[in-house]
Amino acid sequence: MRKILIILFVFMVLLNCRKPYSPPASEVSNTTLVVEGMIAVGDSAENRFLLSRLKPLDDTTLNDPEERAQVIIESAAGGRWALPEISPGTYRAINNIPVNSNYRLRITATNGKTYETPFMQPVNTPPIDSLTWDEPYDINVYVHAFDPSNTTKYYRWEYAETWEYRSFYEAFLKFDGNFFLYRQPDEMVYSCYRYAFSNTIILNNTTALAEDRISYQLLKNIPNGDERVSQRYSILVKQYGLTKEAYEFWNILKKNTELTGSLFDPQPSQLPGNLVCVTTPGEKVIGYVCAGKQQLKRLFIRRGDLTINWPKEDESAFCVEYKTDSLSMKDTLRIDKNLMPAYFITGGGVAAAKRPCVDCREKGGSNVKPAYW
Repeated sequence: MRKILIILFVFMVLLNCRKPYSPPASEVSNTTLVVEGMIAVGDSAENRFLLSRLKPLDDTTLNDPEERAQVIIESAAGGRWALPEISPGTYRAINNIPVNSNYRLRITATNGKTYETPFMQPVNTPPIDSLTWDEPYDINVYVHAFDPSNTTKYYRWEYAETWEYRSFYEAFLKFDGNFFLYRQPDEMVYSCYRYAFSNTIILNNTTALAEDRISYQLLKNIPNGDERVSQRYSILVKQYGLTKEAYEFWNILKKNTELTGSLFDPQPSQLPGNLVCVTTPGEKVIGYVCAGKQQLKRLFIRRGDLTINWPKEDESAFCVEYKTDSLSMKDTLRIDKNLMPAYFITGGGVAAAKRPCVDCREKGGSNVKPAYW
């Protein structure tokens, strides 16, 4: 009994001696620039860079976006392509950039400092062979690729999603405060479209294989019953070939991301990179930008293509319609802004319901159909 008490006493002493680790202030600075993206060459290539300022490790909020910077892609042959800021810290443009030159990224921040990469030869990314999907219960989307020259070896993928969803009621009417009017075709709010982008790092390499072939690389898992496949779903996949050094950078970032939970969470600053501060040599910059040809492929999945049960959210209890004569409905709609008219009732009167049940835009989507739909 005495031995047990001694052991417990020692354990408690050791437990009380533990202190939380606080990294030295010099390990991280909230002025450190973080650059995410790569130079995409070829016809109609999307170049998109995210710029932010790193936060201390004990700060769990998102990095601060770097706004109003000048972001330019430069070629060794003298070409220049500017990327405008489309949202705070996000710089994007569709460019036609020749593949037969070397390129670098040059950034001028609002504080006047300039950051740049060395000139780099673009990686000749092979095309995407195919996109496939299966439905064991959820839906899994895969990418397949092959480089017959056996030279790419290192790959990274991103994707952009689009899906169609519908409101509970199809509304043919609108109310201008005095009259019920029929909606014009561009005013219909029954079908909407939502968009999302990949927020995880997807990598693979073929260095251990006899041939440079990617098979059944998982890109996206869609849980059973997800709204994405309630009507029609599209995924646009972007494939990039990487240098070995760029792959190692993204692999370290991927491991850090899996620990912190999100690509945009604060990241440890000890990451290899190829950006330097020209204005202040020695200043830390986080990011590894490489150049390569962007390869694209799109896949569509319709709800009718599925062989498994894909349940849809039951909104009938929430979306109870309210029916009354036209005059009374006008008075109601003037008072209750949470209701919207849907259609004329056969025999007279108007049916209305809560706004999210009538107007699909209330759930965050747009009623403007994409050009590729």
